[in-house]
Amino acid sequence: MTIRNKQKKRKPPLSTKAAVLEPLLTTAEVAGQLRCSVSLINKLRTHGRGPRFVYIERRVRYRPSDIATYIEEQLRESTAADAPPPA
Repeated sequence: MTIRNKQKKRKPPLSTKAAVLEPLLTTAEVAGQLRCSVSLINKLRTHGRGPRFVYIERRVRYRPSDIATYIEEQLRESTAADAPPPA
């Protein structure tokens, strides 16, 4: 009798996107980076105006890349850039 080697079923490798996870930031850490209060970050989030975020088991977390994107989106040439045209 011969013994056949059974090949183990291998799990597929993680995709590159899943393999390189960014460390997630708390609301307090984001507030520290943006030099503003935690309550402002919370207010921006509830009004849909802050950085993108992730819910993980009822906890809010932020990806550093989303914070960087949010900062880039806030760039302005002047303080009048968003002002309505004069009447």
